[in-house]
Parts: sequence; C-alpha cells; structure tokens
Amino acid sequence: MGRIEGAGAHAARAKLFMPFDALKGFREALAERERPVVTRGDLADDRAEEIDRVLRGLRPGDMVTVLFDRDGECIRQSGLVARVDGERQVLQVVGTEIRFDEIVGIEVE
Repeated sequence: MGRIEGAGAHAARAKLFMPFDALKGFREALAERERPVVTRGDLADDRAEEIDRVLRGLRPGDMVTVLFDRDGECIRQSGLVARVDGERQVLQVVGTEIRFDEIVGIEVE
C-alpha cells in the first residue's frame, strides 16, 4: 500500500524546492547598487529652477509627491503639505521634513 504523509512531511519536502541563496545578502547588495542616486547638484539648471518655482507656489494643504535624496537613498513621499518654511529651507509633507536641497523632483496633484 502507498505511504500516507502528514503535513510535516509536506513542509519538509517543500523546503527542498525553495530557492538557494548561496551568497547571503547578495540579492540585497544588487538591489542597493541598482537604485539610482540623483542629487540636486546633478540637476540641470532649468530643472532646479522649476523645483524652486513649484516650492514658492506651495501652500499648506496642497497635495504633492516629492522625490528626494537623503543620505544616498532616493525616497518618494506623497501627501499633504503641512508647512513650507522658506527661512529654514524646509518642506514638510505630512510628518516628513524635507530640506529644499534634497529635492530632485516635485509634482503638485
């Protein structure tokens, strides 16, 4: 007669077919390397001027999507503008403060 396997045997057999990651952390390192890094200093003058124009026109309550570079990481933040502080050069979207010089792209929705 055939052998009846329990749930534990199925789980053990399933592990045999899981992908093998011979180099632990290698996939994460590749993903990190593929992430584009763009800083505001790399922007063309016309693009930087466009960002400045948009920032000057923002008001609390405006809905925006901001692409910014923080410590080499490209971050996208969407939400309502809570504050635009020209003196401190800071834009606050929801609870996130973003320095003007970190912004590489901004869209008003």
